[in-house]
Amino acid sequence: MDRFPFTFSLYAIVSRECASKYIARALESFKALKPDEIVLCSAMGKHTDDGLPILQEIAKKYGAKVVVYRNKTGNEDWDHLDSFADARNCALNACTSDFAMWFDADDLLVDGAEKVLFEMGNK
Repeated sequence: MDRFPFTFSLYAIVSRECASKYIARALESFKALKPDEIVLCSAMGKHTDDGLPILQEIAKKYGAKVVVYRNKTGNEDWDHLDSFADARNCALNACTSDFAMWFDADDLLVDGAEKVLFEMGNK
C-alpha cells in the first residue's frame, strides 16, 4: 500500500529562522507520506509579524494550514516563544485527521521510510 488506511496529519512549530531556512526542505521530504493535512504553527515570539508572511508563502505552496501561537501576556516582547509545549498543542489542536505526527521544521524523512510506515500503518 502506498497510503495509510486512515486520515493523517503532519504538524510542526516553526520559528522565524526555520521558516526562511528549513521548512520548505522538510515539507518536500515529508510529502512522501502523502498527508491529508499539514499544519504549521508560527511560533516566533515578538518576530511573528515579520516572519509570518514567509511561512504563509511556503505553506501555500504545500497546501498547509498556518496557525499562529502568540506568547502569553507579559512575554510578548521575548525574542523566542515562551512555551514549546503550548505552541505544539496549538498546532495539534488545529489537526483534524484521525492520526497526527509531529516533526521538527528542520527534519528530513529518510529515503524509503514512507514504505515502512505505510506497511506498519496497514497492519
